[in-house]
This record gives sequence, structure tokens and C-alpha cells, in this order.
Amino acid sequence: MKLLFTLLCCMYLVPNASADGHGPVFGLATPTNSQGEWSFDTGVFGRANDSGSEASFRELIGYGFTPHVTLFVGAPVVSGSL
Repeated sequence: MKLLFTLLCCMYLVPNASADGHGPVFGLATPTNSQGEWSFDTGVFGRANDSGSEASFRELIGYGFTPHVTLFVGAPVVSGSL
């Protein structure tokens, strides 16, 4: 009975929840680069509230030195009025 009550509360309350400035709901892990492989990932995150809106772009470049050692360099760019 307790489990059913908790499940019903979650189903009712979660769709009505709102948050400000929280992170992404989910993310995909960057794969490990093998020796000599390059990778390029990009992401866009945005938020808006009463103060304004903002978009953040993040570029991630990686190079695999060995199958277990990879170097990543990130370059964030922020655009907006928050």
C-alpha cells in the first residue's frame, strides 16, 4: 500500500514540478578514443526565466593517445542576457 501511494504521488507531482537552472535531464557518455582517433562533440543548453534567457554552446575535441588515455579540450561559448 505504501508503494502504491508513493507511485501515485510521483505520477501526480512530478509533471507539475518546475526547476530553474538545473542541468540536462540526461546525457550521453563520450566514447573512449583508440590510439590515433579524434572525436568532436557539441552540445547546446538553454534556460530562460524572468531575468532573461541564455544559450550555452560547448564544443569538445578529443584525441586518443592509447586505448586508455584520451585528452579532451572543451571550449564553452555563452550567449544571452542572464
